[in-house]
Amino acid sequence: MTKASQKIAYGTWTSDVSWEFYLTDEIPPRELCTAVFCLAIHNDDTIVLTKTKRGWELLGGHLEVGETIEQGMLREAHEEGGYTPETYELFGCRKIISAKPIPARDGKIYPHPIGYIPYFIATSSLPLEPTHGDKGEIVDSGAFTFAQIKQMNIGDIELIKAAFQK
Repeated sequence: MTKASQKIAYGTWTSDVSWEFYLTDEIPPRELCTAVFCLAIHNDDTIVLTKTKRGWELLGGHLEVGETIEQGMLREAHEEGGYTPETYELFGCRKIISAKPIPARDGKIYPHPIGYIPYFIATSSLPLEPTHGDKGEIVDSGAFTFAQIKQMNIGDIELIKAAFQK
């Protein structure tokens, strides 16, 4: 992260994994990024979210082999929300700090001790399409106003607020 980065949130996922979220416009090295997320603004007044077994969340997920960060964001937005960004820019990164190596689903090891998840803010007025992501993971998707999202108990609400303030 650069000196211009500003830490706005932090937390833990497990006793071995913590995270910090930074507002930044600098994309980390691809080899240190495992996933990508998108704050998808639709028609200037709603935010597209996906519902997984974990609940409602921003569009995003793991990067695929050979995929750039931007390609991954575009793919995940479309798979999980039927959303096609017309414009987008990086607004922040989640820095993942692991106390020990963590195996990924594909048998590889996540970047250790530091990895990153870039977050983009995107806009589009294109019609939403049906989701076509992993049906075992994607339960639903929808477009919601910010007022509705505040009532939904979404874990990343602070990141959403920060994206609009940047």
